[in-house]
Amino acid sequence: MSSDSHNFLPCPKGKVRLAFVISSLEFGGAERDLSKQANFWAAEETEVCIFVFTTAQKPPAYPLDPRVQVYFLKDHFRHIPVVKLGDVLRRLFCTIALRRALKKFKPNVIVSYVDIVNITTLIVSKGLGIPVIVSERIDPAYHRLGFFHPLWDFIRLHTHRWASHVIVQTQDALRYFPKHFQERLMVIPNSVAKPSCAVIINPTIQHIVTIGRLCFQKDQETLLQAFSLIQKNHPTLQLTIYGEGPYRAHLEHMIHEKGLQNHVFLPGMVANVQEVLLQVDLFVFPSRYEGFPNALCEAMAVGLPIIASNCSGNTTVVQDGVDGLLFPIGDVQTLTQKMEFLIENFDERQRLSQNARYLPERFSENLNHRLWKKAITRAIRSASSEKC
Repeated sequence: MSSDSHNFLPCPKGKVRLAFVISSLEFGGAERDLSKQANFWAAEETEVCIFVFTTAQKPPAYPLDPRVQVYFLKDHFRHIPVVKLGDVLRRLFCTIALRRALKKFKPNVIVSYVDIVNITTLIVSKGLGIPVIVSERIDPAYHRLGFFHPLWDFIRLHTHRWASHVIVQTQDALRYFPKHFQERLMVIPNSVAKPSCAVIINPTIQHIVTIGRLCFQKDQETLLQAFSLIQKNHPTLQLTIYGEGPYRAHLEHMIHEKGLQNHVFLPGMVANVQEVLLQVDLFVFPSRYEGFPNALCEAMAVGLPIIASNCSGNTTVVQDGVDGLLFPIGDVQTLTQKMEFLIENFDERQRLSQNARYLPERFSENLNHRLWKKAITRAIRSASSEKC
């Protein structure tokens, strides 16, 4: 893995070059998926370079094939003192650096990940004659882009018309886009890896867990309220909320207010998710909206009994009553009832666990790679026919 070389060599004849663009390579669902895609294409003998809006001081959180190049955009204007004036100017210089780098790398296709970066990449690559595939990672109908979201929604819809393909992860997300987008829209769900081992379902539930960024989207408040009602009847029960984010202080206040300091824990980020999941008894995922919920999928894949909200994204993964239970978004009472139901029904937990383990077969890596290959091949062919 090279870090930030300016000297891209000419591409050998007949070889494909792919450019991936993303905000960072830190922990996150989009970052993990992009890393997996980059590794897959590098193994296919494709030249791959990831363009990142950060510096090399923030190394990738997920392993990358040594053949994958990484171009850290912020590292190419550190000598310019004007960048100290703020984020807007830093972003501007990053976009200038991105366009220059793309012109040097000369990829056959650009694949961009996540909302603002997608808009930026489409604008930056305008006029270069390179097809751009944009990947929306959260249902755009719910994920608002800042305070001026109506303006951002307009800009998103306008710029996405320039994309060769718009990739979404679920049928729910597909519905955000108007009918004239249908030709360029594709649904490509994430793949779910088959775990090396599965959980053992204990006769009693002692430990409940959820994993997700501490923020409005993940709605840990609903889970906390439901847990506070259940804990009165189950005094040894524990809840761990893994993740970090702007709602930490708010959640800590709720825990203190309800007197749950000895029962609810906020340990922060977790590096080895599977190791954590194998040691607990129940997974609850109360999000207000999702893209493709990776943490939920990992919990199901190891065979944990799960309860999830019926939000966009979750309903793609969970078959209610078959491999998990769904409850209405924000409905504390129904969530409480379903948690009580599973606590008291060992046989039901075993049944749900058994069915949940089939999830990797529904969302296999082969399916994911086949669909991405289709999108990228189409983009290359379309660009070639336009040049002819």
